[in-house]
Amino acid sequence: MKTSVRDLTAKLSEHLRTAAAGEDVIVSAHGRPVAKIIAASKSRDLQQLKTAPGIAWNGDKPGGLTRAAPLKRDQQMSNTVSEDRSCLARRAE
Repeated sequence: MKTSVRDLTAKLSEHLRTAAAGEDVIVSAHGRPVAKIIAASKSRDLQQLKTAPGIAWNGDKPGGLTRAAPLKRDQQMSNTVSEDRSCLARRAE
């Protein structure tokens, strides 16, 4: 089922019942799909995700970085993130 954001807000309970019954509800804004409401009990989604190309999961929690890059002395993390983003933006150009 497809619906707009405006219709979703006006008929939220109805759309939630539709999703709970097993039918996906696609929400669009300005004619473009932006969200999907699905039933919370859909166990098939995990199976589909496991079999999707390019995705691998062993069932464990994701691991973190083995060794984080050290911060420069007297520099805030927000500045480091800003520098990284500007470097990535320059590379994309």
